[in-house]
Amino acid sequence: MVLKKYLNIKEDFEVYSSLQAVAKKKGVPLMLPLMDLEDKRELTVDDILSAYSDKVLNGSRRYGVSAILSGAVISKRHCWSSEWTLHFDGKVKQWSLPCERLEQTLSVAMQGIYDQLSAFHAVKSDKKESASVVLNITGINGMTAESTINAYLKNYLRWNP
Repeated sequence: MVLKKYLNIKEDFEVYSSLQAVAKKKGVPLMLPLMDLEDKRELTVDDILSAYSDKVLNGSRRYGVSAILSGAVISKRHCWSSEWTLHFDGKVKQWSLPCERLEQTLSVAMQGIYDQLSAFHAVKSDKKESASVVLNITGINGMTAESTINAYLKNYLRWNP
C-alpha cells in the first residue's frame, strides 16, 4: 500500500531539497504551493495526482503561474519511482520513471518541464526573413588573401545556409 500525502518540507526534507537542487540545476523556476487551509480545503491528494483535475487548475490560479506540475514520488526499497503531469499551454503532458535514484527521477521531472517550456518559448525563425551579418576581418594583406577569404565564405554559405 502506498501512502498518499502532500509534500511536507520538514518530514520529506530529502525529497524537497533534492527537488530544489535539481530545479535550480535545470534552470526551471519552481514555486511550491503554500498548502495552507485554502489549498487543503480545495484539493485532495487524489485531485493533485489526477491528470485532468479542474480543481488543480482552479487552485493554481491564486499563484499566477503558467505551468503546473504535479506528481508523485514513491520511495521503494532501493530506489524511487515517480509519475508526473504538466499542465501548460492548454495541454496535458504525462511521464513517469519506474525506479531510479531520487536525484535521477527528479531530474527527469525537471527535464520534462524544461522540454515543454523551452519548445514553447524558443525564438522561432521565419524562413522567409533574410538575415544579414556584418563580418569584420582584420589583417588582410593583399588581393590574394581577400580573394581566398571571399571564396571560403561563399563556399561556407552554400553548404550552411
